[in-house]
Amino acid sequence: MEWSDEYLTGIASIDKQHQGLFKCFATLENAAAEERLMATTYALWQLTEYVGSHFSEEEKLMEIHFYPQVAEHKAQHDTFRDKLMEIKALASKRDISDVTVKVLRDWLVQHIMVADMSYVPYVNGK
Repeated sequence: MEWSDEYLTGIASIDKQHQGLFKCFATLENAAAEERLMATTYALWQLTEYVGSHFSEEEKLMEIHFYPQVAEHKAQHDTFRDKLMEIKALASKRDISDVTVKVLRDWLVQHIMVADMSYVPYVNGK
């Protein structure tokens, strides 16, 4: 999973965090592809921690700037957190597949391109 400038929101702190998420996903993809259980479990733990802090900052930013769909956006975050927890529980028992990682990756890309881009004008005052 590679970063692309098309994912840039123009909000420096969020863009940096999104790039960090891509790095976490790259680590997870590699571990899952190589079927390394411990490395996959650790990568999922790192991703979970990173996602938690990123989503928290993003949600605060939306609230500060009165983004009208903040509740819907938070619900998407909650759904992803729940899915990530399910996968973490599964990964502690056996290797997860590339398909599972792809589902998470595709969610992230779609979320950035649609949901995150929708709050950008509110944060940027446009």
